[in-house]
Amino acid sequence: MLKGFGRQNSVRGAVIDLLSREWPLGFKEVHRRLEGKGVKCSGQAVHKMLKQLVEEEIISRKGRVYELNLKWVRSVSKFGRETERAYAGRKKA
Repeated sequence: MLKGFGRQNSVRGAVIDLLSREWPLGFKEVHRRLEGKGVKCSGQAVHKMLKQLVEEEIISRKGRVYELNLKWVRSVSKFGRETERAYAGRKKA
């Protein structure tokens, strides 16, 4: 799991991590896979998090399946590149 996207066992971080590796997945598949990875979560918690992540435009819902929103992935990538450039160009204090 990429550090910084939430605690490893948090539902939010686990959903983002899962959908970065496997997609598209339906609600039941997401819930089943999270439980299989040791993330303690109820179906209600997973449903609520999926809904929240869709509202935040981090994931997209297409019919009955979910995947990461490519626009969000690109913005995270851009942030990483810009931050790396800034740190690489900065002299140590």
